[in-house]
Amino acid sequence: MLAVGEPYGLGRSVAAGVVGAIDRHFPEDREMLFIQSDLALNPGNSGGPLLDSGGALIGMNSRSIVGLFGTTGISLSIPIEIVLQIVDELRTEGRVARPRLGAIFDDITPAVAVLVQRPDASGALVVTVGSDTPAERLGLQVGDIIVGMNGQAIAGSGDLVRALLAWRSERGTRMTVHRLSDVVELQLP
Repeated sequence: MLAVGEPYGLGRSVAAGVVGAIDRHFPEDREMLFIQSDLALNPGNSGGPLLDSGGALIGMNSRSIVGLFGTTGISLSIPIEIVLQIVDELRTEGRVARPRLGAIFDDITPAVAVLVQRPDASGALVVTVGSDTPAERLGLQVGDIIVGMNGQAIAGSGDLVRALLAWRSERGTRMTVHRLSDVVELQLP
């Protein structure tokens, strides 16, 4: 993959790298997905295109995470389908209007799946639930495993982020969760 930009004002610069993951998310950006790579992104690359080896646009370069001692870290780009979705919303609505769930979630490890007696590690594990949030009003609890949202199957935390990016109204929101040994259907009025 290739990143094009003007790092430190050096025009027409190109960096090459390898994709490490296509659906990363972080607690501070829990409702956004990123493409992780080993590209050398620097100030001036943000907002530039991320291209695959055939030259197709696959994302918009966002930022790098630098190691503790200034060592090369990882670079993050926003997938192009999310960029286009946001651009469309800005053009038609003048803003991006989506609710925020108010919960932190993560993938389920195989060890956790065994502990909660699940046959596999699918779903998104709820780690925290904020006060006075849609997550709390839905009845989500720490330890719940979200396996569905508004009729869409949730196989992992990346699927939940995609569902949240498409979410437009709290009214009637439905979630299917695995809670202990039960499957519970939650819904906002």
